[in-house]
Amino acid sequence: MATLETSQDVQFQGVFRVTQASLLRAEGKYAEALAAAEEAFATRTEFGMRAAQVKEALVEALEAAFALGDVGKVEELLGVIEALRPGEITPLVQAQGARFSARLAAARGDTEQSSPGSRRLPDSSRICRCRSLGR
Repeated sequence: MATLETSQDVQFQGVFRVTQASLLRAEGKYAEALAAAEEAFATRTEFGMRAAQVKEALVEALEAAFALGDVGKVEELLGVIEALRPGEITPLVQAQGARFSARLAAARGDTEQSSPGSRRLPDSSRICRCRSLGR
């Protein structure tokens, strides 16, 4: 693992940092986990939001921010999701956005607020019609 940590390859660095974030979070080292996840998430400028390590880094950063009680960081990361254009966002990122938005609303005691990420979720009746038509 030391090779990945010192690698000059940005993709290797991203993979290493997101893995490190996951381990640190499991150890209860939330501030360190958040820092590692943010480093991995920063590789989105090179690889975009569709890269696996970027999507995983986003989830790790959100989980660590929640564990720290850092609502500002959670809102900042959710804002990144909200700012994505339709071609940049994946179903996984949409779902994570909806999940963490709902979690934030619940933490605030706002059970009636709809999650910002849910606006981009497809209409389920449209999906059912398309599937029944063989699309």
